[in-house]
This record gives sequence, C-alpha cells and structure tokens, in this order.
Amino acid sequence: MLRQFILCFCAAFTLALPVSAQTSPESGSAQEGALLTVTRATGDTVSLDRETLDSLPQETFRTSTTWTEGIIEFSGPALKDVLEFAGVEEDRSIAARAINDYQVVFAPHHIEDRVPIIATKLDGAPFSRRDRGPLWIVFPYDSSDSYRTEEVISLSIWQLVDLTVRP
Repeated sequence: MLRQFILCFCAAFTLALPVSAQTSPESGSAQEGALLTVTRATGDTVSLDRETLDSLPQETFRTSTTWTEGIIEFSGPALKDVLEFAGVEEDRSIAARAINDYQVVFAPHHIEDRVPIIATKLDGAPFSRRDRGPLWIVFPYDSSDSYRTEEVISLSIWQLVDLTVRP
C-alpha cells in the first residue's frame, strides 16, 4: 500500500514540473514536457507545452466560479485557437479529459471564437494541480446567464490533459 502511494505521489509530482519543450502541429507525436495533447481525427497527436500555449493569442476575463471564492482573473488561449493551431477542423465534437479521467464532450456550438478558454494563468500567474491546474477550461460565468447553466458548468474541466476529436 505504501509503495502504491509513493508511486502515485511521484507520478503526480512529475506532472506538476515546469515544461520547456516547444512543439508544432507537424510533430505528430506526444513530447516530454507537454501540458496538453490534442488527438486529431486522423489519430495523429500534437503536444503543447506552456511556451506554445502562451504564444497563442490570449483571452482574459474576470469572473467568479462555483469552485473558488471571489473574482478571479483567468487568462489563456481560446479553445478554438488551440484546436486550430493543432490542425483540428472546425465544427467537430471534442472530448476533453482531466488527469483523473473525468471526461466531457464539447459539441461544436459550445466552442465560440473567444470562449471557452484554456486558462493557463490565474490572476496573472501559472497555477498548480493543487489549484486545479495547470490547465482549466473556463467560461466567463458572470458575463451571461448562458454561461451559468448546468451544461456549461459541467464542461468546466480542470487539470485538463488532453483533447480528442470525436467521430
């Protein structure tokens, strides 16, 4: 039992380490240091590290959430921009998976031009797994009733590790 705990702890610690490898959509394979892996309809994968995610156009908004206290500033690339960078065709359903294997499916109508975002920063700083990071799909919940529905709340997946195009 102790051995299993140690192995799990070590695996969790390793996932929280900073990354430095930059990838491109042409790489076609998962790379060490990736925060996010995108699997295209062809089965090819694109791995994105923090530097790559931060190089994409950034969206920023302030909002409250049901999981945190107060108003937080979230920033990161729009989900649509990440998918475009990875070579995913528009109007595809996308499965998103968290580190604990929690999965949600984004229908094309859930993916707007600037919303949701894959938050890489809270209040201007990267955040750890302990704080629901390092990647969290979020919506500007306070800006519209349409972002406070049960459906949208369920899509707000934290500790995001991969996106997969659905058939």
